[in-house]
Amino acid sequence: MQRDNVAFSKFSAIGGFAALFGLIALGVGFATNRTATMQAYLFGWVFWTILVLGCLGLTILHHTIRGSWGLSVLRMLEAGGGVVALGVSAILMVPILLFMPDVFPWMAGENMHDHIVHAKSWYLNQPFFIGRQVLYFLIWILMASVLRRSSLKQDETLDPALGVRRQSVGAVGLVVFFVTMTFAVTDWIMSLELAWYSSILPMLTAVGSGLTALSLCVIVLLANRHKEPFASIVTPQLTKDLGNMLFALTMLWQYMTLSQFLITWSGNLQEEIPYYLKRNDAGWTILITSNILFQFFVPFTALLAPRTKRVARNLLIVAVLIFVMRFGDMYWTIMPSMRGGRLLDSLGHWQDYVAWFALGGVWLAVLGSQIAQAAVLPKHDTRLLEVEHAH
Repeated sequence: MQRDNVAFSKFSAIGGFAALFGLIALGVGFATNRTATMQAYLFGWVFWTILVLGCLGLTILHHTIRGSWGLSVLRMLEAGGGVVALGVSAILMVPILLFMPDVFPWMAGENMHDHIVHAKSWYLNQPFFIGRQVLYFLIWILMASVLRRSSLKQDETLDPALGVRRQSVGAVGLVVFFVTMTFAVTDWIMSLELAWYSSILPMLTAVGSGLTALSLCVIVLLANRHKEPFASIVTPQLTKDLGNMLFALTMLWQYMTLSQFLITWSGNLQEEIPYYLKRNDAGWTILITSNILFQFFVPFTALLAPRTKRVARNLLIVAVLIFVMRFGDMYWTIMPSMRGGRLLDSLGHWQDYVAWFALGGVWLAVLGSQIAQAAVLPKHDTRLLEVEHAH
């Protein structure tokens, strides 16, 4: 039976429209309430940039360990976390850099003479902050470019030496990736709190980025499982491998989340506990409780069952649940630092949802345009071809 092909060009069209109307609406919001709009913009930007970095991190991981699970989503990872996606994220950061006092408390006038802000001023100052962002994106773009060009070249030449070379590059790249992620998360998220710090948050965010990226790639893959080229490769073994990867990242995310809380609770330090105190009141507890239940316990229990991982429809439902709850986790992490107050008051800002959809539309448009630049499935690894032939 003739099957339709996945129309990735539609991704670009849908994403482009969402981005256009969303950014226009944000312009209106900026004119009426600049601070709330910039806070929403930072949240949306961090969410989708973390997703881009999750795609890059999983790309590096795949080339390092060369697991067969990554072959089915490799081109999506390369497109979603590639040079263009990273470049667009860097450009979209410009409004944040222009209006830093609206989002970062250490830039706000009333906090400039705070003794904590003064002590951190050698690191948290505008010129150094901007310089670090440039360095992060240059490093990430370089890694993405090297791996992408090598992967596409091997598709043409089928030279196995290129895969071995990528494996060596990936091993170093993983270390560089986690180091740069540590500093980036400190700048983007941790600096939203004047006194609070956490040595676990950067690694927790890195794991969360991989979970966000993988869940979305699994959604795209399985939602189009009856269309080519995915129809030829989606088998119970493949969905089992992807389900196991989601299971591992889910457990690791929850382990780090719990570890961060237990360390803060046992230490009971004045600098650390306000982070949880402001998130343990005024409705925020409902959000984190829902997140723990539906991002950990439900997916964890479901993915323990072999049937969930072997049946594409079941795995698709779990992946959708995880991705939706990633929004809640990032919202709980970021928004109380900027707004505080009640959860319902924060959720009442329409700019939050518009910014998320607008910047998500930009990413979707980039994904659709970039994935069309090469074969959707890599040709240089025979394992994928063997699965397709057997199927």
